[in-house]
Amino acid sequence: MNQQIEQMVNSMMHEQFEVPIENLVSTAHLKDDLKLDSLDFVDMVVLLEEKVGGQMPSIDFMSIRTLGDVYLLVNTLMNSKVQKQN
Repeated sequence: MNQQIEQMVNSMMHEQFEVPIENLVSTAHLKDDLKLDSLDFVDMVVLLEEKVGGQMPSIDFMSIRTLGDVYLLVNTLMNSKVQKQN
């Protein structure tokens, strides 16, 4: 996984949702470990779209359970943005 993506997402999670840095590992469960609720999840998606400058692709958001899933989601968003520019 792209280390830049991990740093961007971790920084956002720490600053916006006050998640301790030591909890920000790819295996961390968004709800159980990071204590994000459904409203936090929506806020997170909006913030990620703003940071990356694109809209999330059509995906099953119920499948996003861990921080690693978020990294993959951002990677997909960034790749789809690059493809649209070409």
